[in-house]
Amino acid sequence: MKRAALATAGTTRAVALIGVLFAAGAGTADDGLEPLRWKLDPGREYRYTLSQATVLDSTPEGGGPIHSERRQEVDFRWVVGEAREDCAEVALVVDRLRVHVAREGLPGGFDFDTATDDAAPGDPHSARVAALLKGLVGSRITFRLTPRGEVRDVRLPDELSAALRRPDASGEGVLASEEGVRNLIAVSVPFLPEGPSGPGTMWTRQVAAPMPTVGSLILDKTYTDRGPRADRPQVHDVDVETRFSLQPMPGSTVAMKLEKQSGAGSFAFDARRGLVESGRLEDSLTIRFTADGRSVVQTASAKLGLKLEARPAP
Repeated sequence: MKRAALATAGTTRAVALIGVLFAAGAGTADDGLEPLRWKLDPGREYRYTLSQATVLDSTPEGGGPIHSERRQEVDFRWVVGEAREDCAEVALVVDRLRVHVAREGLPGGFDFDTATDDAAPGDPHSARVAALLKGLVGSRITFRLTPRGEVRDVRLPDELSAALRRPDASGEGVLASEEGVRNLIAVSVPFLPEGPSGPGTMWTRQVAAPMPTVGSLILDKTYTDRGPRADRPQVHDVDVETRFSLQPMPGSTVAMKLEKQSGAGSFAFDARRGLVESGRLEDSLTIRFTADGRSVVQTASAKLGLKLEARPAP
């Protein structure tokens, strides 16, 4: 089952990438409507809370089922530096992480809160991951953000980047990897349509999420602007529908079949302030991996929530 084990690792990484909620493409223009645009003020700080719950069920052929659950909550803030017409300089600062991992069919679990726990009890691996999560707090990850929500030039501090690339860094919580840190930015930045947007405006975006050793997970997203809220006309609610497909790696000996899927969500964008106010996503995938005549069926379900906090950043 060596090949199936590789497929399992690839799918676990894909679960984290389900969190790529707010990617979008070119929109349609409607006369008389205003475009949605990011408008970050220089010197301002914006604080968000991201919650994510992931459930992974794996059933290898001839073996017992494996069930794992991961929950994490991240308090972070954007610190806005220079804001030009074409982009704003932003630093993302993580203030607190709460991570819970539970497994059935595999040894080990993990619970850690960077605000209250000094070190994770148990095995050395958990202690190393706890130290890594502690190191994330206070780190400044910088990027540039265009008015349409294009994220450019993401940069991690050298020390943090080196720590996240260590072989023993991954495993507990999707932020315990460089890819996970970059995705924290992706899920909090909706990419907005090119033209004006109002009730019924639709746009699409395709995103490819790598699945190491086996191929890529393709996400085709359709966005629909429901228009301004009646009680708060500056806020636009946008629905998000996701369809998934698989793109095998050429020459891979692991076959993949997508058996079930669902993907839906929404985000609220404050057009007056020029920022995302909240968002949610629920995705589910069932994939069958086959190698050397044996199969592993995996179901990954993810729920994500994002909220702009009213209280000032610390």
